[in-house]
Amino acid sequence: MSHPYDAIVIGAGHNGLTCACYLAKAGLNILVLEQYHTVGGMTVTEEETLPGFWSDIHASGYQLANLSPVPHELGLLHRYELIEPEIPFSHAFPDGGIISVHCDIEKTVARYLATPTRKPRHGAT
Repeated sequence: MSHPYDAIVIGAGHNGLTCACYLAKAGLNILVLEQYHTVGGMTVTEEETLPGFWSDIHASGYQLANLSPVPHELGLLHRYELIEPEIPFSHAFPDGGIISVHCDIEKTVARYLATPTRKPRHGAT
């Protein structure tokens, strides 16, 4: 009995797709399976809250791609650009507060040194 695939990759997130690309580049016939409605895993951007408001669903470490050999090894930079946003990570809190991490560490530190200290809430110290 012959099998149509040399390997099956479960999950079409960043790591699954990267694995599948390397296996295919080695000449294997690959099947990638994903249960979510789109590929990309933790790099997916969707209109999660309101129309027109796009959110990175889980992406917090995607900027590490700038340090990885994968985009070069797989020839991705001929078709795609690695972006480096000024503020790669922000988080909004229910009380209206926000935390943002800038690419420039001095800007991040200066921002928080200029922000008034908040009072602890709900018994926190």
